[in-house]
Amino acid sequence: MCGICGIVFADRARTAPASVLDAMTAQMVHRGPDESGTYVHGGVGFGHRRLRVIDLETGRQPLSNEDESVWITYNGEIYNYRDLAGRLEGLGHRFRTRTDTEVVLHAYEQWGEACVSYLRGMFAFAIHDQATGQVFAARDRLGIKPFYYYEGEDVFVFGSEIKALLGSGYVERKTDPAAIESFVAVGYVPGPKTMFLGVRKLMPGHCLVRQAGRSRVRRYWDFDAVPPSAGDADSLVDRFHEKLRESVRIHLVSDVPLGVFLSGGVDSSTVVALMRALGGERIQTFSVGYRDAPESDELRYAKRVADRFHTEHHAFILEPEDFIESARLMVRFAEEPIVEPAAVALYRLAECAKPFMTVALSGEGADELLAGYRLYQTACRLHAVRRAVPPIGPLARTLRRWCTRREKWLKYLDWLASDPESAYRGTSYDATPSVRRRMLAHDGPGWAGPYFDDAYRALFDRIRHADLLSRLLYVDTKTWLADDLLVKADKMTMAASVELRVPFLDHELLELAAGLPSRLKARRGQGKIALRRVARQYLPAEILDRPKQGFPVPIGRWFRRDLAATVAGILQSPEWRARGFVRQEYVDWILTEHARSRQDVSRRLMSFLVLELWHREFIDRPPACPRAAAVSIS
Repeated sequence: MCGICGIVFADRARTAPASVLDAMTAQMVHRGPDESGTYVHGGVGFGHRRLRVIDLETGRQPLSNEDESVWITYNGEIYNYRDLAGRLEGLGHRFRTRTDTEVVLHAYEQWGEACVSYLRGMFAFAIHDQATGQVFAARDRLGIKPFYYYEGEDVFVFGSEIKALLGSGYVERKTDPAAIESFVAVGYVPGPKTMFLGVRKLMPGHCLVRQAGRSRVRRYWDFDAVPPSAGDADSLVDRFHEKLRESVRIHLVSDVPLGVFLSGGVDSSTVVALMRALGGERIQTFSVGYRDAPESDELRYAKRVADRFHTEHHAFILEPEDFIESARLMVRFAEEPIVEPAAVALYRLAECAKPFMTVALSGEGADELLAGYRLYQTACRLHAVRRAVPPIGPLARTLRRWCTRREKWLKYLDWLASDPESAYRGTSYDATPSVRRRMLAHDGPGWAGPYFDDAYRALFDRIRHADLLSRLLYVDTKTWLADDLLVKADKMTMAASVELRVPFLDHELLELAAGLPSRLKARRGQGKIALRRVARQYLPAEILDRPKQGFPVPIGRWFRRDLAATVAGILQSPEWRARGFVRQEYVDWILTEHARSRQDVSRRLMSFLVLELWHREFIDRPPACPRAAAVSIS
């Protein structure tokens, strides 16, 4: 697990400055505290920071093939690398290390751009082929590992983190105005955009070729055309069970200590159960909780699972007074603003767990595979009502005019008034058009309307042949999962130099889950039916039947009591008022509504808080690397 970066000049006669590569890698020490390296050849320069996980003695990067004509900088884990190494050796390739990095390199030599179709795991990498002069880059199918890039007139800059791009001196710190409304609507910036003007994400399941000053991006994988799985319910659940078991098994490959982030819910508890069933010994588990917050404290459930499977369990407490400072650190490491209070808890959990292990597994992704969120069933019910009672749409549009107080009601009226393609923007979409009209200063500085509506509709259209639930899951996997949850998962754990693995997001398991009938995903108000049937073989009813909570943080109560003055101080500060993105009278109103317990708008307050902290961290502050910033970009 590592941090990668690089510079590619259109003019091959130019030389990438080693000092700039050093400045870029210096921004990612937390991603790779064990080693650093650079590679420069003509107009191409690569940088690398390494966290040793596989083959601790060799495998320093950037790494070359035997004759040093092909070089790679790589981040990730390829779980089938040993099988691929054997296959490539049979084709005549020779290995100098036992790393998966070298397997990717030889796979490129053997299969070219098609090498990505052979890789099973999480990855982001760039390869320089000196013979052709091209740089080939790729990101894993689900977007577990990040890859950011910037294209100037004569330079291409990439990295695992945006801070590396900023540290190069070739990327300016500017906000993309078109991303603001996207962020306040869904709580993140849907790709390929970021909040930074000109900085883009290589989308999940995509690869990129940079040659002669031009870039070509293509999609190499999708699951929009997975055929329905054949068989009765029992046989399909058995197949899911075996594939999940296989995924957990291959995710256990490591040369360093390994543990599990255990919430006490079905997803992470099943991972622990399967680890034990696969013969795992001395399993270490880690949980986070909150003092005097029984409504969101998962520690007691996690402890019961840990006791059941005899793990070495560690529990940590996040105090409210730690939250704001932790939120600032969360913003700094996330780089992309995300409305994820759980990211703060995850960062602190990873920090506390680091002395005990280097690699952690989690249950991330199960909800998007198997409809774990209640909102999926709510959206399907609303659609059924619209079809059964056609006048409900015009009635909802009329009622919106009179709904002035309760934002939750206004949100549902917006959904009823629209078709699914227009209404649904993911599980985090609570700032619907009527809400945004109340909050956003449309005449604010640099205002631009939403750019993301067309992208969401295109995703719905791509899988139009499927039922509505399958379409919702597809959209969330492509957006909410990749651009929010996996940003949180990667950035918060790597901030503590911990590698996070997500066995539910093995692409073979996802393809199997996508083909399952909807009745094995959600039914009668309950989601993850197939997983629950598997988990029933391992877990007690108190774990299986408890309400879904995820990684809850009691910000509703904290923002009303312990942190009320701090949050109000930030959102009524001169700096925030000067941004001009949100009507201040709206901000003052929701502060009052929340303080008086009229409605819980803590998520809205969190989004504004993160937006302000992000501007203070990345836009207001001077460049973090003055030496790199001084480099001429002419």
